[in-house]
Amino acid sequence: MSKFFKAFFGGVSLVIIYVISILVAPIIMFLLGYSEVDSKPAIFNFPLYIVEVRGEEFFSEATPTGLLLSLILGISLYYLFPLLISKKWSRRNE
Repeated sequence: MSKFFKAFFGGVSLVIIYVISILVAPIIMFLLGYSEVDSKPAIFNFPLYIVEVRGEEFFSEATPTGLLLSLILGISLYYLFPLLISKKWSRRNE
């Protein structure tokens, strides 16, 4: 059960990184000089995030689909990294 909580908190940390990056992205785009940006990528017709920059106004939204996918990705990476690292080290030691 302890390993699951560690994996879950790994997923939560990726969710936090996702939210921060979505909230900061329009500010960075605005500072780089982009004045007309409208980004709404979707998976299965559900948006991953919404970022809009219009002149001097900007808007961003982290959607539930993006939050769920980043949580699943964080949990799966927690379990996949040790598997990949152990295979890499076992090949190197041969």
